[in-house]
Amino acid sequence: MFPSLNIQKLRYDTIKKLEKEKKDQEDLKKLNEQKQKYQNMMNINHIKKSDSFKQVKEEYYDLKLLDKEFEDFLEYHQSFPKKDLIESHLKDKNNQDITPFNLRKEMKYLDELLNHKEEQIKK
Repeated sequence: MFPSLNIQKLRYDTIKKLEKEKKDQEDLKKLNEQKQKYQNMMNINHIKKSDSFKQVKEEYYDLKLLDKEFEDFLEYHQSFPKKDLIESHLKDKNNQDITPFNLRKEMKYLDELLNHKEEQIKK
């Protein structure tokens, strides 16, 4: 009878030990994931504090500068009277929202198109 109890105790201890090891592995995995998330967050915060990020933010998202660029673009291509048409096209295309990215993308597209047209006229 005693050897049977001893075997059961060994079995119970082994099961508990395996469960503890499994739990420790899961905890270690969670801890590593949290460390990784924290490191990524620190990287993002570092980027946000950097001078280049501030410079890009000030230059790229400055709406006054964007308006000036757009007006210069229209003036260069002598299409200032079509400003409202271009803006309404952008609003229709982007659900009533003109973002700096979309406006610059549209200006790039129109610039290539208008330059190509000018080259065709010169030939």
